[in-house]
Amino acid sequence: MKLTKITQLLIAIALVLSQALAFTAPVHAQEGENPWDNVFDGDGNLLPTVVDLGEYEQDPAPAWWPQVPDWMDFVPTYHQYVTANGEVVVVPSASTLFLMTLNPEASGLTESYGYIAYGPGAQLLNIMQATQGGQGILERMGELGYTDPNAFADAIISGEVNIFTFAFAGDALRMLRELVRVSGEDFMFATTYLLYIQGTCANSPTGCPANLCQIAPAACQDDDGDGEVELPPSCPQSTVTPGTVYYEAYKIEPANPLVVGQDPDRRGIDVLFHVEIGPTVYEYYIMVPVIEDVDECYVPDGGYGGTLNCKTDDALPANNGYWRTTQEIVDFECEQHIQTYAEPIAGAAANAYLSQTSQAWIEGGLAAYYYGAEVYQNAYSLFPTYGVLSVGCGADQVCRADGTALRVPVRDPGMYRIDVTVQTAGTPVTTGRTINGGGTEFNVFLISAREIEVSP
Repeated sequence: MKLTKITQLLIAIALVLSQALAFTAPVHAQEGENPWDNVFDGDGNLLPTVVDLGEYEQDPAPAWWPQVPDWMDFVPTYHQYVTANGEVVVVPSASTLFLMTLNPEASGLTESYGYIAYGPGAQLLNIMQATQGGQGILERMGELGYTDPNAFADAIISGEVNIFTFAFAGDALRMLRELVRVSGEDFMFATTYLLYIQGTCANSPTGCPANLCQIAPAACQDDDGDGEVELPPSCPQSTVTPGTVYYEAYKIEPANPLVVGQDPDRRGIDVLFHVEIGPTVYEYYIMVPVIEDVDECYVPDGGYGGTLNCKTDDALPANNGYWRTTQEIVDFECEQHIQTYAEPIAGAAANAYLSQTSQAWIEGGLAAYYYGAEVYQNAYSLFPTYGVLSVGCGADQVCRADGTALRVPVRDPGMYRIDVTVQTAGTPVTTGRTINGGGTEFNVFLISAREIEVSP
């Protein structure tokens, strides 16, 4: 069976993208803030001030695009964003990116400030700079002292570094999550952000977006000279709400435990342990334009054809133009997004402590009655010493830890308190946390015998 040209092309694209993207282009130096700061926050999320312009199909295709039959419907496809400062971010489809690399100058690829990209095979986060891609990556990271993907992604965003890294977790994962969203919504495979800094959007493959000055007034000059520009509305900042924590730990058997030294069965006590951690809620907003159809009367550049049906100026004595409908941005809306994440339990422990009051009674009142009475052991590790915990997260994204400590040999009488410590593994939007709390109290008893003198 013969493969069509389009099938062969897609196979070639898949082979190329199975490796880390390794092409390079010059990075345009810029003083002051790093433009990536206007795209992502310190956690790797898109800033709420970034406007999502959605999918853009360049039809008709530009001159650098290969000639294909019309029935193939194969044109450059991109997803576009605009920052509040007027930077333009372009996300090409995989096939578009592949053909851009074959025509880097004509396609505007070499005019980008830089890119963030990953290859599915290598899972590579790559900020473009003038080095040979894919060579000496680990050595280069080691020289800069970076071993943590989160720390490296933070350094990229802040502009401290501008190099390659293997990273597919934490902050880097959040950068790539947006590419996954775009891929699903636009029905294309997206791997790369291309950044065009303020004033250079005309060099991008899509050119400057329509209504750029309305979307990002800061990118345009103050034509009236009053020194003021009307900024678009800002969206609420993203929020992260950690899941609620519920825990309990209490003695379950026996009802009235004795100190192990007086118990002929040396039974000890059994303690139940249960922890629940609810899902973490991540709420964020994306600024999206409101686009409406606008009717306008225009005069064609190429001369007239057909009946004129409108006036470009009501003062004109006769029609001089044609009606046409265009789409314009009339407003902006903040689109709310809510994501929830399970917070796995990485470890848990429970300990029982003899109260200070009970210790003082043993060493005071009890020692006066029983000479030499003292505290033998005032603390007990319930988990993991006397029991095993089972941990896991359910479909409801609630993570749980359950266990029972059996036959804990308590040696001293008195009141005991159970303390609980839980360590979580964190979520894609939070770091792990340590949770401390207290369970219930329980008593351990002592049988006291007293000699009574009987009269004859």
